[in-house]
Amino acid sequence: MQALRLDFLVVCSDAVFLKSVASALEESKARLLCIPYLERARAYTHRNRLDGIVLDLPLQPTLTLLRQIRETNANRNATIFACAEREGDSATAVAAEADFILYKPLETEKLQQMIRICVPMMETWRKRYLRHPIEDSEVHLRWGGGTSYARISNLSETGMAIRNRSHTGDDAGFLPGTTVNFSFTLPDAPILRGKGEVVWCDQEGMAGIQFVFLPPRGQLELSKWLGAKNTGKIA
Repeated sequence: MQALRLDFLVVCSDAVFLKSVASALEESKARLLCIPYLERARAYTHRNRLDGIVLDLPLQPTLTLLRQIRETNANRNATIFACAEREGDSATAVAAEADFILYKPLETEKLQQMIRICVPMMETWRKRYLRHPIEDSEVHLRWGGGTSYARISNLSETGMAIRNRSHTGDDAGFLPGTTVNFSFTLPDAPILRGKGEVVWCDQEGMAGIQFVFLPPRGQLELSKWLGAKNTGKIA
């Protein structure tokens, strides 16, 4: 099995800073995406799972984005590197939310050392959150007075993404934060039932659901299936 590639997001508009981060990440062969705008970064981190996030923004936008990231299910466990001023209280404020503090001009070797320290932890979390595609699996969802069927796009130990969700009369109740009961089957496995929380959804019938409760038997069956996917024993 090939080593997992980590996903990093850099939020900055400084080309020199971005180049230094890219150089520091070469050793880990991580995928790197740069978003220079705060609102786009907020939307992206809300819906996309990341391993590492590097922030180079003014103090208040940095704190705003840090707090949002820590409050969302997608990236609350991401490792965050944030720039701060050497003078004043900004470093103290940023340190309360970020995992590592960076100062400019950025020293590439120091950032490399930080990344080496946290890569094993990142890989552990990545395996837990790694989502595997699944074909021909339907999930039944129930919440409040609503019910719906959808196709599962992918699965991980912690949740699933769905598509082609059927709309119901109580569709307005299917919103982020809604608790849903779900049931689905895996190949050669019994029906898995549990509870989840809608993390995000759109008007096209796609959504992300985080598992809140899965009985021990269901956890075992899911772990067996994911383990087989991880080792390549099933496609």
